Amino acid sequence: MFKKKMKFKLKTKNILLETIDSQTYRKYFQNSIPINEDGLFPIILTNMIKKEHPEIIYPHYYMALKGLFGKSSRLYDDYKSSFGYIFLLKISDSLYTLNFNDMKGVLTFDLKKILTTKDEFERYGDMKKVYQEPFNEFSNDDIKEFMTQFIGYIVGYIEVVKDFYNEEFVRLLNYRLLIYGYKDGDFFMKQYDYSDEDAEEEFYKERKKLMSKKSSKLEYKTT
Repeated sequence: MFKKKMKFKLKTKNILLETIDSQTYRKYFQNSIPINEDGLFPIILTNMIKKEHPEIIYPHYYMALKGLFGKSSRLYDDYKSSFGYIFLLKISDSLYTLNFNDMKGVLTFDLKKILTTKDEFERYGDMKKVYQEPFNEFSNDDIKEFMTQFIGYIVGYIEVVKDFYNEEFVRLLNYRLLIYGYKDGDFFMKQYDYSDEDAEEEFYKERKKLMSKKSSKLEYKTT
């Protein structure tokens, strides 16, 4: 059973996270403004996880996300990312969307505030592509606390499930020349040296081979 809703209790407020489909996300997107969250903070978190849980590797994250929320959406840059999960966040009377992806190999929280009131449309209606600093209702500290809890929940899921997992998949992160997944009883990741032309050519040969395969057991995401 996939998670349709999750509650996060922060120090000063509660957040309800709901999974949404691509059509709903696009509808909200029309009336949203991007939030300029701290992009370095998820890097700090994942570096901490690497130190505390060296057994966790790249494919574990997708394994957890798929186990919790189902298959990835298609609303992400499939050259710079290998997955994208989209959510609606309810914070008091405010609404936000979240596209959680792995932009350039970094876990990324793409947050947008949905304009809902007349005042918000009057103030920000012409600034829908301009990044705004976090609002008081979902402050920078709140966002960091939410990021910590969200990734912490994923890590907890990984720790519980990884030794019993048995569903094969393969994903491609083209930007990093990275192939990763779960096959023959093991999680694996293979990164090719993008400063080496021969290694880059080898990656694209392997990618072509994967794209040509037809197997119900493996899940491929390619450009």
